[in-house]
Amino acid sequence: MNEREFYTVYPKHRSKLQEGEVERLIVVAQNNLADVDDSRAPVLRLVFPDNFQARDFREKLKNYYPNWVMRKLKKGEEKEAN
Repeated sequence: MNEREFYTVYPKHRSKLQEGEVERLIVVAQNNLADVDDSRAPVLRLVFPDNFQARDFREKLKNYYPNWVMRKLKKGEEKEAN
C-alpha cells in the first residue's frame, strides 16, 4: 500500500506571490515527507510516500496558501518527476 503520489503545485496568480512564500511552502511539503523538485520554481513537483501525506498537505495548502493549486500528475508525467 506504499504507493508514491506525484503532484505539481503552482500559484494561481504569480503577481500575488509574497516574498519567501515558495520557500515556506517547500518546508511545509518536506514536513509532510515530500521529495521536492523546485528547479522550475514557483512551480513545484512533489512526491509523497503515500496518499495520507498528500491529503494532509492539500488541506494545509487550502487553509494557509489559498493562492496555490495542487494537481495530481498523470502516469506519463510521473516519469518526468523522477
